[in-house]
Amino acid sequence: GITTYSPLAFFGAKDKGSACTTGVIGFGGLGHMAVKLALSMGNTVYVFSTSVGKKAAVEELGAKFVCSADKDQMAAVTGAWFSIQPCTLDQFLTVYE
Repeated sequence: GITTYSPLAFFGAKDKGSACTTGVIGFGGLGHMAVKLALSMGNTVYVFSTSVGKKAAVEELGAKFVCSADKDQMAAVTGAWFSIQPCTLDQFLTVYE
């Protein structure tokens, strides 16, 4: 839990609550935990994944799914501010443009 909790706390996700939008890259073990923690802090959560098969599980938790291999879906969130975790930012930098 601390691997995902620490960055959320550091970037103010807990303090900002519903005013914070958190992006989670990948929905494996750490990603799943990050989603649960960020949602429990009241954040709006987007999950970036190439695994479309995980969409239902992501949405069941209450997060929003973005297929990072789909240029249209990525373009739809371009310009939004995210606290990204866990960070492998290469293909996600366009979100910040």
